[in-house]
Amino acid sequence: MMNKPPIIELEEKVGNRYLLVSVVAKRAHQLMDEYENCADNQALVEAIEEVYNDEVIVVAQ
Repeated sequence: MMNKPPIIELEEKVGNRYLLVSVVAKRAHQLMDEYENCADNQALVEAIEEVYNDEVIVVAQ
């Protein structure tokens, strides 16, 4: 179970929970493609941290 960063804070950065899941999943897949030896969990954690640190820009279409 993820305790840090809090889900509520991540939701506020992105807009809603559905969009948060989509953004994190897409970024995790990108990270896995970039790094051949990247584990699923490691890519997911890094993607979440990038969203939390405002390193990922979310553009609503």
